[in-house]
Amino acid sequence: MQRTIILSLITLLAIFALSSSSLAMYNTEQGRFMQRDPLGERDGICLIEFSKAGRPVFPRTLLPKIQYKDGAGLYEYVKSNSMRYTDNFGNAACPYDGYLRPEKKPIDEGARWIKFGYTKATKWHVKTGPKDCAPIIRGCTRIKILECFAKVRGWYLHPAPTWLKDTAGNSPLQHENNHVRIYRAWWGKVKAKVNEVENLKCMRMTIAKCYKKALNEYRKAYKILADAENYGFDCDVYDDGPERDEVCALEDTEREEGETQLNKAKNMWKSCEKK
Repeated sequence: MQRTIILSLITLLAIFALSSSSLAMYNTEQGRFMQRDPLGERDGICLIEFSKAGRPVFPRTLLPKIQYKDGAGLYEYVKSNSMRYTDNFGNAACPYDGYLRPEKKPIDEGARWIKFGYTKATKWHVKTGPKDCAPIIRGCTRIKILECFAKVRGWYLHPAPTWLKDTAGNSPLQHENNHVRIYRAWWGKVKAKVNEVENLKCMRMTIAKCYKKALNEYRKAYKILADAENYGFDCDVYDDGPERDEVCALEDTEREEGETQLNKAKNMWKSCEKK
């Protein structure tokens, strides 16, 4: 009996330790989270200084959206929208927002082809700005990310008859969810490049400008390639017909354009490294 109690206590302590180390603890009385955002501030420069007389001096304009990496403060969680976003480990500086809504449409069972739904990326956005070096070096800068987010929106046919499936056996909801997952995977590549840019050391202004342009080219390339993969998915699971021929052709066009854009981004990045 005693051994069982001890094991139970150890298990509870282990669960608490693991959860408190990875998840933010919320205080319902104070209405705030008790842990600071692990991403923290974008730089270590203090917004408030004091003169010799002891009066506060504000050397920089207080712009919370710029100062903090993920929201308007160090204790904000998923931009105050926990119904749509999750960030269990506090490291989502470039959130991905994928949302599908059910939509009721008339169905003609005799039709050769029925639309399962429609999904597209409405936002694929990264905005950069200058970041002071520490210590400050005249004519040099680092790169900080001012804005970074992706938004994917779509609809799926609902209610849908049980016989309505693509050739892979996906229902309309499953079919459109695959599109959402494809966009999420490609946005992950954008986030990886964003992290790489933000971790660059202090550099001359001209070099920083070069990296900013290269990042933008990568962003555009990954968006085009994401579209191409989504067309490819439809090409694989649609029944034979003019609709399938159309998306297969679009896949080829978008993939060729995306590869050209990606090569352009890679070459630009290499030129930045040589400067």
